[in-house]
Amino acid sequence: MNSSALVSWALGLLGRGTLLSYVAADTWWRSRRNWGSALQRVSTALARLPRSLSLLEDGSRD
Repeated sequence: MNSSALVSWALGLLGRGTLLSYVAADTWWRSRRNWGSALQRVSTALARLPRSLSLLEDGSRD
C-alpha cells in the first residue's frame, strides 16, 4: 500500500468517524432535550397538584 492510498484511507476513516460521532451526538442531544421537556412537564404537573387538591377540598366544603 503506497502512502497516498494510506492517507486517503485514513482520511476516509476519519471522515466516517466524524460523521458517526456527529450523528450520535445529535441523537443524544435530541433525546436529552426530549427527556428534559418531559421532566419539566411532570414537575409542572406535580407543582400544580397541591393547588388543584386544595381547590377540590374547598369545593367540597361549600
